[in-house]
Amino acid sequence: MDGSMVLVWVISKLLERPWHVRFQHILREPNQVTDSLAKAGVNAPPPVQVVAVMPGFLRALIDRDRDGAPYNRATAVMV
Repeated sequence: MDGSMVLVWVISKLLERPWHVRFQHILREPNQVTDSLAKAGVNAPPPVQVVAVMPGFLRALIDRDRDGAPYNRATAVMV
Protein backbone atom coordinates (compact mmCIF):
# COMPACT_ATOMS: atom_id res chain seq x y z
CA MET A 1 0.00 0.00 0.00
CA ASP A 2 1.22 3.50 -0.71
CA GLY A 3 1.25 6.20 1.99
CA SER A 4 -2.17 7.59 1.08
CA MET A 5 -3.85 4.21 1.33
CA VAL A 6 -2.20 3.53 4.68
CA LEU A 7 -3.51 6.86 5.98
CA VAL A 8 -7.05 6.06 4.78
CA TRP A 9 -6.83 2.63 6.44
CA VAL A 10 -5.63 4.13 9.75
CA ILE A 11 -8.42 6.73 9.71
CA SER A 12 -11.02 4.05 9.00
CA LYS A 13 -9.71 1.98 11.95
CA LEU A 14 -9.88 5.02 14.23
CA LEU A 15 -13.46 5.70 13.14
CA GLU A 16 -14.44 2.14 14.15
CA ARG A 17 -13.59 2.89 17.79
CA PRO A 18 -16.43 3.72 20.22
CA TRP A 19 -16.02 7.48 20.28
CA HIS A 20 -17.64 10.45 18.60
CA VAL A 21 -15.59 11.90 15.76
CA ARG A 22 -16.44 15.02 13.80
CA PHE A 23 -14.47 16.37 10.86
CA GLN A 24 -14.67 20.07 10.15
CA HIS A 25 -13.08 21.92 7.26
CA ILE A 26 -11.17 25.00 8.36
CA LEU A 27 -9.97 27.52 5.81
CA ARG A 28 -6.22 27.87 5.50
CA GLU A 29 -6.13 31.65 6.02
CA PRO A 30 -7.36 31.79 9.64
CA ASN A 31 -5.37 28.65 10.45
CA GLN A 32 -1.99 29.76 9.12
CA VAL A 33 0.06 28.61 12.12
CA THR A 34 -1.15 25.02 11.75
CA ASP A 35 -0.87 25.18 7.97
CA SER A 36 2.74 26.40 8.22
CA LEU A 37 3.67 23.65 10.68
CA ALA A 38 2.09 21.03 8.41
CA LYS A 39 4.05 22.31 5.41
CA ALA A 40 7.27 22.25 7.46
CA GLY A 41 6.49 18.69 8.56
CA VAL A 42 6.28 17.50 4.97
CA ASN A 43 10.03 18.10 4.65
CA ALA A 44 10.88 16.62 8.06
CA PRO A 45 12.31 13.13 8.45
CA PRO A 46 9.71 10.49 9.37
CA PRO A 47 7.99 9.40 11.50
CA VAL A 48 7.56 12.34 13.91
CA GLN A 49 8.99 15.82 14.13
CA VAL A 50 9.18 17.16 17.69
CA VAL A 51 9.44 20.93 17.99
CA ALA A 52 10.97 21.99 21.32
CA VAL A 53 11.49 25.63 20.37
CA MET A 54 9.03 27.63 18.31
CA PRO A 55 10.30 28.03 14.74
CA GLY A 56 11.02 31.66 13.88
CA PHE A 57 8.69 31.65 10.87
CA LEU A 58 5.70 31.32 13.23
CA ARG A 59 6.25 34.55 15.22
CA ALA A 60 4.54 36.88 12.71
CA LEU A 61 1.62 34.47 12.26
CA ILE A 62 1.10 34.11 16.02
CA ASP A 63 1.29 37.88 16.49
CA ARG A 64 -1.29 38.29 13.75
CA ASP A 65 -3.63 35.82 15.48
CA ARG A 66 -3.11 37.47 18.85
CA ASP A 67 -3.87 40.91 17.44
CA GLY A 68 -7.07 39.68 15.78
CA ALA A 69 -6.01 40.71 12.30
CA PRO A 70 -8.66 39.96 9.67
CA TYR A 71 -8.03 37.29 7.04
CA ASN A 72 -9.14 37.87 3.50
CA ARG A 73 -9.73 35.04 1.09
CA ALA A 74 -9.14 36.23 -2.47
CA THR A 75 -11.67 35.09 -5.03
CA ALA A 76 -11.36 35.29 -8.78
CA VAL A 77 -14.01 37.27 -10.62
CA MET A 78 -14.68 36.50 -14.27
CA VAL A 79 -15.68 39.51 -16.41
